[in-house]
Amino acid sequence: AWYTFDEINIHDSSGNNHDGRGEIGVGPSAFVKGYSAFLNGTQMITVDNNNDFTEASDLSLTFWIYLLEDSTGNWRTLINKGDNVQELTPTIMLWPKERRLHVIASTEMFWNEGLESKAIINLRQWVHISVVISGQMMQLYINGNLDNQVILKGKVKMNNGALHIGKDPWHPGVKCYLDDLKIYKKAMRSKEIEAEASISSPLIGTNYVTLGCESCSFVQALSACSEGYHMCSYSELYSGAYLIARKNGWFKFNTEVWARESQSELEKNAGTNEIGNPNIMKMTLCCSDK
Repeated sequence: AWYTFDEINIHDSSGNNHDGRGEIGVGPSAFVKGYSAFLNGTQMITVDNNNDFTEASDLSLTFWIYLLEDSTGNWRTLINKGDNVQELTPTIMLWPKERRLHVIASTEMFWNEGLESKAIINLRQWVHISVVISGQMMQLYINGNLDNQVILKGKVKMNNGALHIGKDPWHPGVKCYLDDLKIYKKAMRSKEIEAEASISSPLIGTNYVTLGCESCSFVQALSACSEGYHMCSYSELYSGAYLIARKNGWFKFNTEVWARESQSELEKNAGTNEIGNPNIMKMTLCCSDK
């Protein structure tokens, strides 16, 4: 299914006839042209179940969100599919006291399994979200960057319930603009997600930098980056890494960041408290080797 929210009716632009129903407002688009859905926290879009949803073995969702309200103290539902509180495949919620995402599904082992976003979702800024479910693997991408992933204890169970967008029948909703919601019967590849999220970092690219560690010592930071990445230098931090970290909500962990230094700088600073002290913790950003 594909909801652009550019028309008066909640039309499925994929051609698969998964049209929705519900009263929503009109907001600005995440793109140059068109519109978005304005959801006030009490409005709900409902899409009836179809075999396309229930027969999918893999599932991906992508969308743009512009949060208009901070945490309220309640769990708030953005997307849910199910006919009762124990049918959750898939469900995306916001934490009560943090703007972190709670992504869950029902499995053959337990009715409630999933993950939390590491990042805080920024207020009043377009953010691209992708959720990929394949077998027992669940992944969450924010602005094209892999934010978190988990291997679920059981195989994901689909359900015959309706798809709810904006809220569900059991929880409050999210006050936001929502745009370009797409649902795929496949597990999207990281390159496909990067392509959809590319306008979030048009001059840098979504895979320019990743989060190495949330809070670690300098010694730990040296081995925090995955293959194909290295600890960012000062020039790389100021050339775009800081920007991506801010857009992805990573500065909730730490406002200070380790930087790669030359060998002469390392030797010069080896005796300083920061580099030599295992109790001083900073965030590590990893820049691409390419």
